[in-house]
Amino acid sequence: MDHRPAPFSAVSLIVDALSERLATLNRIECERGLSANEFRQLEILEPLHEAARATVPLAFELFVVGSAAPFREAIRRAREAAQPDIPVAELLGMREAVPSGWRHRLPLNIETLLWLGVTRLVDDLSLICAVGVSSPERQEQLEASRRLHAASGRTVELALQASAPDQKVARATARLKAAFASASEIIGAEVAAIRAEAAEIRARRR
Repeated sequence: MDHRPAPFSAVSLIVDALSERLATLNRIECERGLSANEFRQLEILEPLHEAARATVPLAFELFVVGSAAPFREAIRRAREAAQPDIPVAELLGMREAVPSGWRHRLPLNIETLLWLGVTRLVDDLSLICAVGVSSPERQEQLEASRRLHAASGRTVELALQASAPDQKVARATARLKAAFASASEIIGAEVAAIRAEAAEIRARRR
């Protein structure tokens, strides 16, 4: 089995976000059992997570995901199963991280899932850098992830508009690709280490 870190890609960040939510739901199931709503979320997320993981080896660039038809089909099925009563922010357990005006409007698609994945990365790096012992490397990674987060959020914001001008969408997409290329170069295969470092800090604070 190949244990090398997944390439820094849109899909790998999406997998991280899905994995964290599934881990939480599985822990809740062991501790007290799942509510009907939580069990439904688990059923929606498991096949989406499986399809995303299968896509990771193909996803070396931003939205170049190779033979991604199964992943996109999994997103479509998840969208149908979740709507209208399970917003994306709730589905991924990220209600507090999403602006209130977006919580019930975010579509379940690759762009939104990427933004939520980057949100988790920014949160982890912000925590690491806030403890006062962060390295210059982590500070640089935080800045890169923040730029990527802002660029990704802009594409989501435009997608929420009824008819965003094509030129604005093209500029936002170009900025996102540039921010993603920069973050990929600066962060690279460090995502797993960042996750582990942040998890250790959170564990010490409990």
